[in-house]
Amino acid sequence: MGHPVLRLFDGSDNTSPELREDVRALQTLLNQDGASLTVDGIFGRDTESAVRRFQNEHGLADDGIVGPLTWSALMGTPSPDPTKTFLTTFPVDDPSLTAQLAKATEFKAFIESACAQTGFQTALIGGIGSRESHWGLALPAGPAGTGDFAQ
Repeated sequence: MGHPVLRLFDGSDNTSPELREDVRALQTLLNQDGASLTVDGIFGRDTESAVRRFQNEHGLADDGIVGPLTWSALMGTPSPDPTKTFLTTFPVDDPSLTAQLAKATEFKAFIESACAQTGFQTALIGGIGSRESHWGLALPAGPAGTGDFAQ
């Protein structure tokens, strides 16, 4: 499984609680490298400091962001090919995003038609559909949640 890009405040309830397990894995690896972090799944200032220290000690850009190069150094695996690496907050096999992709394909014809009429890029419409409602998956079922008219 791929690792998401992690940064300050990831894992927090008000930002990205779905990343808490990934932050715990990060904190555990940092502790194995000599840090003394509480493994709580919250990427706070102490975790950021430990990441920066680790990055500096391993010749990486010490930006405090845990991307593919930092993950590979932490795990002792070969660095990924930067030309084939897509930086994202979510792992490539995230079940929520997989469900969204499946749902978005149902709207493909509508999206392409809207883009042809407005000149917008499909990525813009896709981003809005995903961010605002997870393609309807984040809305309550039935007329109250989808804007559909009830009989």
